[in-house]
Amino acid sequence: MPFITKMHKTVAIVTCSAGIGYFLGKKSQFASESFIKNTTTVLVPLSPVPSLESGHSQSVAVGRCVQDPDSEWLSSIKRKILLFTRNNSNIYAKSVPSSQNDALVVRDEGALQPSYDKAKSNNVSSPVGQIVKHGFPSTDNLRSYEDFIISYDRRTRTANWVLEHLTPEKVTRVEGIERSKMKFVEDQSVHMFHRATNKDYQGSGYDRGHLAAAANHRHSVTAMSQTFLLSNVAPQVGAGFNRDAWNNLEKYVRALARRSKNVYVCTGPLYLPRKEPDGKLYVKYEVIGENHVAVPTHFFKVVVVENQDNQLELQSYVMPNQPLPDVKLHHYLMPLEMIERAAGLNFFQNIPKSAFKKINAVSGS
Repeated sequence: MPFITKMHKTVAIVTCSAGIGYFLGKKSQFASESFIKNTTTVLVPLSPVPSLESGHSQSVAVGRCVQDPDSEWLSSIKRKILLFTRNNSNIYAKSVPSSQNDALVVRDEGALQPSYDKAKSNNVSSPVGQIVKHGFPSTDNLRSYEDFIISYDRRTRTANWVLEHLTPEKVTRVEGIERSKMKFVEDQSVHMFHRATNKDYQGSGYDRGHLAAAANHRHSVTAMSQTFLLSNVAPQVGAGFNRDAWNNLEKYVRALARRSKNVYVCTGPLYLPRKEPDGKLYVKYEVIGENHVAVPTHFFKVVVVENQDNQLELQSYVMPNQPLPDVKLHHYLMPLEMIERAAGLNFFQNIPKSAFKKINAVSGS
């Protein structure tokens, strides 16, 4: 089943069981997560495809043509894709084995390698294919799991952010699904050069702190076990933080989820500057283990609550990664704009600020 990750007019970049590909149709309607039916479509695989999935209508695999109804038509499709990739360079992959995640440009020379003679004859300047002929340095920072999505940072060996959707059902305890039965494991979809291991945390003095909390996903063994992937973990101070203040924030978010219609949570690390004795600002953080897993200076959690009356509330928190006093959670509320500037992110930007009845517990005007 393909996973639609980006859409532009009638073109979408998708991932499927065979790898990553472009999906182009005459119609822009997508039927759930299956290919468009009753529409002329084209799948351009960017990794070797042994066979096309069923359910395609008049599908053509460029570079491995199953059908070639019109060579001119096929050439025009190639040109459209080249123009599309030139204007839309952010291509992301679903969580699949690293050998597929890293192979955005096929090892087969024929697939999605532009025909430069044809391009020149049609007055189309298409340098993209040549630029990426030997592969992108990275494109797979997005990873989709059963119940949350991660943006992974290969340099820090932790996530940039983790996004969750919580409901009363997801946070309700289910008989037989126990955190105590779970184990932290490496994320095999991350290249071995860029992933954290349990050994990195041994003797470091830091806890393996969840970003998507395990107890947020009690409805499914798979969903809870995936929260123990080390890509969903960052080094956190134990006593006074992970086991106390941060844990209290996680419990509070679950309490919101139990009494609300929907709760959306985005969590991640921060690496904030600090003024040194010379008066200059520096960003400094510790790294642990042989893989140099970064220890964040702070963590953020941004929460959007949709109550039973469909009213929206926004809460945004920042906590320093250190033992914290036992104080009320509202002391850690932080204006969303400050978190966005520090993190280099934009949260829930599809919701206009005027739509929130409350922001950080302050009633909207």
